Amino acid sequence: MLSKPDSNFVVFTHNYGKWFTPDYIIRKFMVRVPKYRRRGLKIDETFSHTGNVWVEDEKLWYWHQTWPRFKKEEWYFHPYTVVFEIDDPGKVKFARKKSKELYEKGRGYSILGLLTFALTIWAPWIRNPVKVGKVCSGAVAAMYPDIVTGKPYHDIDPQYAYDKFKEYGAKRWLISKSKEV
Repeated sequence: MLSKPDSNFVVFTHNYGKWFTPDYIIRKFMVRVPKYRRRGLKIDETFSHTGNVWVEDEKLWYWHQTWPRFKKEEWYFHPYTVVFEIDDPGKVKFARKKSKELYEKGRGYSILGLLTFALTIWAPWIRNPVKVGKVCSGAVAAMYPDIVTGKPYHDIDPQYAYDKFKEYGAKRWLISKSKEV
């Protein structure tokens, strides 16, 4: 990845977790979504995190949406990571511009922001934990609107976004596997 500074890398990951970790709960519910259950999707093949990685200052930076803010962090590989390389200059430029806009839009937490977060996010997640993954995949859909198509941004789960990148035909690598595979 470091040898390709003109490319973007869309990463799909999950952390190996058991029982009540948010990552595990998201993936446990994901495999119960009817369209994925019919396909025979297994928990180790699902994703709970996604974002955009590119080289900046000779480091890999991970641009991704968490709630309530968009983050830029140094990239590290998770126990299970699938990477799609995007080398189309137009798509790369648009995604980077969109990432920077999302990053600059809002930084920091406020008391009101934290209360809103607690009331509007955690309560619905208890009913439907699949919604937790839609935060990061919605941002990826906004970065690549001509690849992740067909749904409103707020309703895109990570598995749907992954499938769209596969359909697009981007170069794909399975970087690491968890103990579950």
